[in-house]
Amino acid sequence: IYDTETDDWTVVDNTTNRDAAHGAGIGAAESVARANAEVLLTGNCGPKAMDALTRAGIRVVMGQEGTARDAVQRFLGSRTE
Repeated sequence: IYDTETDDWTVVDNTTNRDAAHGAGIGAAESVARANAEVLLTGNCGPKAMDALTRAGIRVVMGQEGTARDAVQRFLGSRTE
């Protein structure tokens, strides 16, 4: 999680969701929502996770590549252009 106001990064453990046989995307979406994220930058997002994120009011930006830092910098740069 990147905080644009403080420039701080927080790591959210997603091991439980990553290793889940079913419902991994929904579990990850719930973790993102609990972290009070406003935007999720991701390579891909399944339909059930997308639905959960949308219901939580979280904007999803797919197609991201590279590191999290790279994705955040691209996203922030696109907001100022």
